[in-house]
Amino acid sequence: MYAITLQCEIPEERTLVVKLPDSVQPGTHEVVVIVGEVEARPSRSGQAGALMRFAGAIPGLAGVDGVAVQQVMREEWQ
Repeated sequence: MYAITLQCEIPEERTLVVKLPDSVQPGTHEVVVIVGEVEARPSRSGQAGALMRFAGAIPGLAGVDGVAVQQVMREEWQ
């Protein structure tokens, strides 16, 4: 099974032609088309600022060194 996600403009004729990758073999297949409007995504540079709003937002974790916790986890895996 393949999941192929494409963004495209739908013309006035409301036609859509899709070229499938060579890995899809000829024959009988089930094809599902889901039409949803694409939401505008914030730029990646804008995401960093939005994410940093949450830095330190959990008071109970204020004294936790995240890097030290990660190192302990990695040591447990080895």
